[in-house]
Amino acid sequence: MQYTLYQSEHQALAVGGSLYYNGQSDYEFSSGGFEQNLQLNWSYANGGHSLYTTLGVVHHADKNIDDDLYFKEFTMEAAVGYGYRFLSNHEILMEYHLYEGALNQTAFSENVNEATLGYRYYWDHTVLEISGTENLFNMDNSTDIAFTLGVRHYFH
Repeated sequence: MQYTLYQSEHQALAVGGSLYYNGQSDYEFSSGGFEQNLQLNWSYANGGHSLYTTLGVVHHADKNIDDDLYFKEFTMEAAVGYGYRFLSNHEILMEYHLYEGALNQTAFSENVNEATLGYRYYWDHTVLEISGTENLFNMDNSTDIAFTLGVRHYFH
């Protein structure tokens, strides 16, 4: 969910929240439970250019794997992105994501740094997005490269 705190012709500030439930119990990092995310989003758009940022905090469910290995209770996340929209319905985008490592004493305790390059196509109230995300720096704490295909539809 997201709520717009401020909006003008060129910029907007919003607060968002998410609730996740992990019901898996058949792998090493499973324990079940709810996790929450709270984030602050700011965006600026002028002409075909847009700049957007996110700053957030995640509260992890109580997930002790054993006495020495556990998930941190809170982790931070941040992102910044730039998009250029051209020919009214085409957009290219670039993003940088930084996530604090969530698990102590392993490669997963290191920060995750990712770069995304993508393309969006807009029509009516629907957006098609294709992107690739590359893990930078520490290759042991997240997927090395991921490709995403998404479709979003806005209801008015």
